[in-house]
Amino acid sequence: MKFTSIGSAILLGSYAAAGFADAFYIPKEGTVQLDFAKRKRAPNEESPYTRRYRHRLAKRANSNYLVQTLDNSDALYYTNVSVGTPAQSLRLQIDTGSSDVWVQTSENEVCQESDDPCSESGMFEPEDSSTFDTISSGTFYITYGDNTYASGDYATDIFEIGGGTVKNLTMGICTDGNATQGIMGIGYASNEALTAYHGSTPYDNLPIQMVKQGLIKSTAYSLWLNDMDASTGNVLFGGIDTKKFSGDLVQMDVNLQSGETSPSAFYVTQTGFSVTVNGKTQSITQDGFEMNVLLDSGTTLMYLPLEVVEVFGNITGSGYSEEVGGYINYCSITKSTDTINFVFGGVSIPVDLDELFIPLTDNSGRPLVLDGQTVCFMGMLDNEAIGTNILGDTFLRSAYVVYDLDNNVVAMAPTVFNTTESDIVVISSGIPDVSGGGSTAAATITASSGSAQATLSNIETESASEIFSGIGTTSEVFASETDLASDTGLPSETGLPSETSSALTFGSITHTTAASSATTIAGSTSLPSSGSVMAASPFGAGSLTMIAVIVCALTAGLFSVMY
Repeated sequence: MKFTSIGSAILLGSYAAAGFADAFYIPKEGTVQLDFAKRKRAPNEESPYTRRYRHRLAKRANSNYLVQTLDNSDALYYTNVSVGTPAQSLRLQIDTGSSDVWVQTSENEVCQESDDPCSESGMFEPEDSSTFDTISSGTFYITYGDNTYASGDYATDIFEIGGGTVKNLTMGICTDGNATQGIMGIGYASNEALTAYHGSTPYDNLPIQMVKQGLIKSTAYSLWLNDMDASTGNVLFGGIDTKKFSGDLVQMDVNLQSGETSPSAFYVTQTGFSVTVNGKTQSITQDGFEMNVLLDSGTTLMYLPLEVVEVFGNITGSGYSEEVGGYINYCSITKSTDTINFVFGGVSIPVDLDELFIPLTDNSGRPLVLDGQTVCFMGMLDNEAIGTNILGDTFLRSAYVVYDLDNNVVAMAPTVFNTTESDIVVISSGIPDVSGGGSTAAATITASSGSAQATLSNIETESASEIFSGIGTTSEVFASETDLASDTGLPSETGLPSETSSALTFGSITHTTAASSATTIAGSTSLPSSGSVMAASPFGAGSLTMIAVIVCALTAGLFSVMY
């Protein structure tokens, strides 16, 4: 899928980057691995948040698996591929949320614009390939959640990826559309555009062809995005790298959606949230919590119910800005070692705050700075406009995820960031029962449930009535107000801070809540009426006064924000 707009499509994220990875890696027989590297987005370049995450991949291969390097460009993951004879080099965005491979051509008028918008991923020239064959003219059409689309023909040609060669791969050939960069969809064949728009029988897409042509043994792959600032990461077709995660891989069924007899997308059931502060973990959802979520590498952020987003905006001490379209905070919050944890049955995936909060930039690509401090955006948005729950890359970077399309199963474990070790196990028939050989402090984090909750510092567990409304028709799914430290500075039911200032310790950093000053500022500006200014919390990263000033400055247009 493709969702990257943030409210008014504000420009976000200016990440440190390295050049494209050149070194080739020869993976274990029976897999294909694709690695990625990162580059820095240039000033005034189109925001990655008005597009989707894309990936860049360099290649390598053997037999029975393929390893592909992913290039994490800002928030966009690309794969390096070659198409045609002689081979034409392209970069395609890797996407688990769609299922078609399609390439851009110079015939598309958008690629003929003066700023050369299609140069990022390159353009395929069909007439220059001796193995190109058009199989259906004018029937290719695909659209994404960010309102980009591509249309043209279906054709076959040679497709090289990760050192492996797929012959006669069916692809979309884009001759018209507002999308500027091609996509390598690797989802279920039943989610192909030809099936969705024409009701046609699915064709054998890339993962299926890789099995049929002997490159891998099963229609399965593992995704390791690595952290936001990392220069390497990969997608491993046909295998699992046990050095890239810690603990056990926990398997879960892929959920059927309404009217389906077989899955078409990677929806799984999330069973809770917890927070870890100063090494102690507490569940913040009630027993019986369940939420159907889509795992989508093609979506930059998380899109969740408003109730969920507000809770995490509140407990991180962030302020809501209508101008930005989400919650903001000082980037110093990312220095904390505390985590927000996503629970899926028997596994808890800890998401560090430096993976959740993304630096804001101005229209020159420079970090947004207020009072000497950079300002960050919380990478979790209300899903009202989308209508589905999506866990995009602000979550997926923290998880090692195995997708088994043959058996309709997903397996997850906490990722191990920035490891250079590798130990690959081939997936032959189903995800093997393996444990991660990596090591990370996050592996010790587990989520408590029910009444057996650990007591966090600054959090009291007195009985109190629930103040958070439920998700959908489920009520009272979040823990009580006092469970979330209502009398230590967390927001009250009105969303305004308490009258009493308090000091809260977040990791090794102490933050002061200046409630009365913040309230005064909020009352004299055009801040949103609900949730504009949040009191400090165990996740707070600055005084309320300054959070209010940030929101006011953005609302007043003191900072130039690109749309």
